[in-house]
Parts: sequence; C-alpha cells; structure tokens
Amino acid sequence: MHETIRFNSSGPAVVKLAELLEEHGCAPKPPVDADNPVFDRAVENMVLYFQMTHQDRHGNWLDVDGIVGSGTWWALENAVGDAQRSFLEAGIPAGIIGERRKILETAVKQHGVREDPGCPNRGTEVDKFIPPETLAAAPPWCCYFASWVTREVFGEDPVGRAVASCYKAYQHALSLGRWEPNDGRVPTPGDAFVILHEDPETVDWCTGHIGFVLQVAEDGKSINTVEGNCGNRVKIGRRVLADPKLRGFINIIGDHPEFERGSLRGAKDVGGSGTR
Repeated sequence: MHETIRFNSSGPAVVKLAELLEEHGCAPKPPVDADNPVFDRAVENMVLYFQMTHQDRHGNWLDVDGIVGSGTWWALENAVGDAQRSFLEAGIPAGIIGERRKILETAVKQHGVREDPGCPNRGTEVDKFIPPETLAAAPPWCCYFASWVTREVFGEDPVGRAVASCYKAYQHALSLGRWEPNDGRVPTPGDAFVILHEDPETVDWCTGHIGFVLQVAEDGKSINTVEGNCGNRVKIGRRVLADPKLRGFINIIGDHPEFERGSLRGAKDVGGSGTR
C-alpha cells in the first residue's frame, strides 16, 4: 500500500508519483529530481489536474485537494480503460435546438474517442483535436476538444485559434460578457463548464478542466457532461454544482432557453465532484 503524500513530502513515493503522472500525460515541469525528490508546486499542479479528470474505484470523482491518498493512488494505477468509464448514456434534452443542439450533437458524436494505448494525450482519433504544431508536446487536450467542437459548429476557433488553457478560456468569456459564475444559477445544456483549481480572480494562471453541459438534473443540483481528456477519452460524466472548484459556465450562445430537466440513466452512477 502506498503512503499518503502531499505538498512538501519527499522520498521514493514522490518519484513513483512523478513516474505515474508522466505516464498519463501529466508530467510535472520542471521534472522531479530523482536524487532529491520533493513534492513541489509543479507536482501539486499536475496532481490537481489529474484529480479533476479521474474517478476512484467506486466511480466517484476524486477529491481535488492535491493529496495523494489511497483513492488517487488507485486512479493513477487504473487511469485508463474500463476503470474510467462512466457507463452513462448520451442524450440531449428536449427544448435544446439550433446552435446549442449542434454543439452537443457534435460533442456527443465523439463519445468514446480515446487515446492510443501507451500514448498519453495522443492517439489516432485524438490527434484531430490538437493543433499540428503542438502535437509533439502531447498537451492535455480538454480545452482543445472544446475548441474543436466550437470550430466544427461555427466554422472558426473561438479566438482565432484553438484555446489551450481553461484559465484563458475563462478570461476570454469574461471579456465577452459570456461568463456566468456558479453562484446557484442553473446552467443551460450547450454551455461550457469550467473547473479551476484556484480562484481565478486572485491568480494570473492556474490549471483547470472544461467540458460541455449535457443535461441538468431535475433538482438543479447536478449536471451530466460531455468532456474531452476525461479518463483518456471523450466521456459522458456527472458533476455536482456544489463543487467549489466548478467556478462557472461559458454561455457560448448567449441565450437562456427553456429545456426539459432530467439526468441521464446508466449502469453506474458516477456522482461526486471531479474526471479525466
């Protein structure tokens, strides 16, 4: 059994952690020094990103706290394949029409697209989401997936290029007046949800995760999602709106149509607060 480690931990467990993070496309930069391994901020940032995008052995999203305990160790060792499937169906609610529906139809058609085995952040199907000039770096691709969907629907990238950073996506939405904070309001299917591991009003940059709102539960407390780079694939998931790191939503279209609420049914409830 692995020991629980966190910021400022040191020793062989940190080396093992760095190896697993690198294996799954979350390599700390700068890398861990094998002769003097320390759990520094670079390691913590990648742990936070990994936790945002993976499930534990019970199908619940990992706590995004930067602490590598039994749940995160398990996910690191079971980060791909059926262990990270959500087993949720895909469905677009009644009332969602026009460009909003096109966004979700385009995203849902990619459901199940995944990285090639042993190729973190790369794959025969995944590479189409990533700009050719950045392919060699094998970057995390959740934001690239969202940009690709937008480009497929509107014929252009949201800011003239594919967006690589969730923080920059938040900033751009804010500048356009399309940012809606997660303050108790109910999002609309076709919006993009944004998770940031730090308060974006207090930092210059931070890691995050992004995807699309697919369904809203009848009680308005959780959403189904379709998101890229989630368990090494494009995945249908479920997230709770009470998650403090789910900072808000990008209203891509700018409207608030009426729609039918109701979460998706599937063989496995992945309710919780965080995926890959």
